[in-house]
Amino acid sequence: MKSLLKIFLLSFLFSNNAISQNCSVNANVDFSVCSVDALNMSGGTGGPFTTPPVWSQVSGTSAFISNPSSLTTPILGFTAGTYVFKIQGQCTDGAIASDNVTVTVLLVTRANAGADFTQCPGSYPLSGTPAAAGETGSWSVLAAGGGISVASPSSPTSSVVFPMGSAGSATLRWTITNANGCVSFDDVVVTNRGGVSPVNAGPDFTLSNCYNSTTCATLTAAFGGNGTAGQTGVWTQISGPTGA
Repeated sequence: MKSLLKIFLLSFLFSNNAISQNCSVNANVDFSVCSVDALNMSGGTGGPFTTPPVWSQVSGTSAFISNPSSLTTPILGFTAGTYVFKIQGQCTDGAIASDNVTVTVLLVTRANAGADFTQCPGSYPLSGTPAAAGETGSWSVLAAGGGISVASPSSPTSSVVFPMGSAGSATLRWTITNANGCVSFDDVVVTNRGGVSPVNAGPDFTLSNCYNSTTCATLTAAFGGNGTAGQTGVWTQISGPTGA
């Protein structure tokens, strides 16, 4: 009976020693990220290692682990879907320590507001990326200027209006929001040169005979610009008995 008990104890100790380990790794908790955002692994360790822990991909479409041997590393080239990543190393007692993390990448269309542009007063189309099914898009004005306004904020190709009588730049943001909560946005700077067309120098008028070299008259013309994108109005004398 004692022999059987010794065998049982030895077996238990041997088995317990075989599955024990003097180090540990932690791949962190499962999480979600939007497809337009950065994806970073952030692991942790404890105890001594013979072989330092490294990251590897267990499942999901092909992605690139930027620095597999670093506890914190960016993941590149990922797409919408579910991924599983593993961090694994060998303890000094010979045991293998590993842990997995599941990452859910949520889809959202990457917003593009188009290229910056400069125009004279008028109405011009914007060129935002269309929102996909289950998404909404909206233009907003981040920095107002030049009297610029968006005609149809929910349309990616809405007209943007540059009024006469104003000049300057405005920063517009095109934002795409997915029903899953993910948001993507991009900015565009649009510039109104200003000026009024046709040019109007104001009505003709006759000066009093009492005017002399120390008096003055005020000319009143339509807005010609304020120098934005080189647009401005300049007076020149065409005729007259003397230089004014």
